[in-house]
Amino acid sequence: MQTVKMRSFIITGDSVERLRYIEEFAATENIPSHSITVYSDEIKIIEAKAIRKDLSNKYSTKRLIVIDAKINLVAQNLLLKSFEELSDNVSVILSQQDLSEIIDTIKSRFFIVKLGIPDAGDLGVQLDGILSDDLPQRLLAIDSFLNSNKDVSSGQQMDIFIQSYRKALMKVLDSNDRVALKKHTGILRKLLDVSNFVKFNNLNIRLGLESAIL
Repeated sequence: MQTVKMRSFIITGDSVERLRYIEEFAATENIPSHSITVYSDEIKIIEAKAIRKDLSNKYSTKRLIVIDAKINLVAQNLLLKSFEELSDNVSVILSQQDLSEIIDTIKSRFFIVKLGIPDAGDLGVQLDGILSDDLPQRLLAIDSFLNSNKDVSSGQQMDIFIQSYRKALMKVLDSNDRVALKKHTGILRKLLDVSNFVKFNNLNIRLGLESAIL
């Protein structure tokens, strides 16, 4: 059976958010708990060699390697080649408190995800018109949102958008308009589905938002 190549990530931010991200990734990729290995002690030479051996094995099913610990400089250099030559059905998540301690050559080989959602208001999110029945207004609202949040990752953009959409939806809830309420709660469910594709399957966020909203 042909396998689909999985991607690898460096995640940073609050420890609870990092754990949730790992759990969601495993669930989305259908990786059972027995196929997940977590390294939680500081990664030095001995630990790096064990990880290299783990990554060099050939697996018939999907496997996830999580490194939730500080990795010293020597260990990072030892692991670099292994990170470059991952099997198609193996993925690595580096769960790190501080990205500054990860060398650039490793960063360049991973998707970097900064967790911890800034408050939507602080980012100047504009969703005026997102609940409108007018198509151009909804498109403008998506453009405004993406322009306001272009400096954060796509995964964060999705989380912020859903948070902001819920706030906008409160206006509908207050109106007691059951038809509108049914429509927009349906859109919210689509947004939640799209969010996983954006985060884990590299779906373009604009296409994802437009498919859910329009």
